[in-house]
Amino acid sequence: MRTWIGQELVLTDGPFLNIKGDTFPDFPNKSCYKVVCYIDSTGCTGCRLGTAEWKGLIDTINNKRLDASVLLYISPKDERDVWGSLISGGFTYPVCVDSTDRFGRLNKLPKQDTYRTFLLNGENKIVAIGNPTRNEKVKGLYLDILEGVEYREKNVGMFPLTTAVLLDSCISLGHFTYDEKQSAHFTIRNTGNAPLYIFDVTTSCDCIHVDYSREPVSPGEVSYAELTYKGSKPGHIRKSAYLRCNTSEALRLTVTGDAEK
Repeated sequence: MRTWIGQELVLTDGPFLNIKGDTFPDFPNKSCYKVVCYIDSTGCTGCRLGTAEWKGLIDTINNKRLDASVLLYISPKDERDVWGSLISGGFTYPVCVDSTDRFGRLNKLPKQDTYRTFLLNGENKIVAIGNPTRNEKVKGLYLDILEGVEYREKNVGMFPLTTAVLLDSCISLGHFTYDEKQSAHFTIRNTGNAPLYIFDVTTSCDCIHVDYSREPVSPGEVSYAELTYKGSKPGHIRKSAYLRCNTSEALRLTVTGDAEK
């Protein structure tokens, strides 16, 4: 499933309806993230839907005011079974009952239910895979990404190792006035066979701040980090920050320069 990370899903336009028969033509909205789940006609659709668990996740997202939508694409043998399950479960959130299985046919998803739920970014590219209503670790991972929280230590073991290089690991800031903010941009290439995740960053002093993307980087693709330096006195500088990733060693970003009065 590693090859799915970074791929774009085709989202059909519904229609999305709720149990009252209301139609939502603008759903999903332009959320930063989308949790997408696909349920086909195999077995008992109502049993596999798990309305209580999805209600709990949606409530969590709404209560935390996270910028995310939940999209449930359901392709049943009998629509009445789906609506009956939604009504009995008091599930008022809009869903797409996709009787023609257009979503499934367009995306050619795996057969295992485990790999039919995805977290997408704003470009509808897959950021993470797994059903957050069936697996607490997956739920924690999704919420971490949605909240923009640095990955916790407990999550590191979930990711296979890869390799990565900095296209330029040391950047000169040249000569600059000591109390002016300086920035350097670093390019990180994933040279391995698994997605690259940046978990957190450590710096050599408080005068350095690093911004980086928390989205996974597909093999062969690049990501970027911006290192900002704001000093308090003149002199030659050499400062470093370390990006901790799912690589065997941290990636070191270094800036040098001469701060002048």
